[in-house]
Amino acid sequence: MINPFQLKKQSLIENNMDLVAPPKVVESWKDLANKVWQELVDIGFSASVIAEGDEFPSTAGVVVRIHKQDPYGVTLEWHAPVVDSEQYQREVLEQVHKPAVTSRLIRHVSEAKEIATKAAFDVLKDAGFQTMMDYIERGGYYYRVLSTPADQ
Repeated sequence: MINPFQLKKQSLIENNMDLVAPPKVVESWKDLANKVWQELVDIGFSASVIAEGDEFPSTAGVVVRIHKQDPYGVTLEWHAPVVDSEQYQREVLEQVHKPAVTSRLIRHVSEAKEIATKAAFDVLKDAGFQTMMDYIERGGYYYRVLSTPADQ
């Protein structure tokens, strides 16, 4: 399995921010994502696997994302259905016009998503998956899963 950082490095060297991972690499990440999904479901999490361009599930739970472009690889995040609500969308739009003011709802959802994602991440780490919290420049993290316990 190719490390996602090899592709990131290649995209920087080639100055090609639209670099797409080769199909065989994406297939290996799909296999990893399915194993991550199975582990999470076996432990009791609601989880879904999606690829770039797929819609988020309508239910709450861990989203195991497969990225064929930057940030490349397999990442975790939490989907909270409230983000699809009219109220939430309205508050997000209001925040665009008043960036210094964050609504209680947006702050609460953001913190809850972080807690839930970190819990799933920690379960995978405890199960022996190779994981990594990758800091994002504008704040936050990509919760990466790099390999299964058997691949290490």
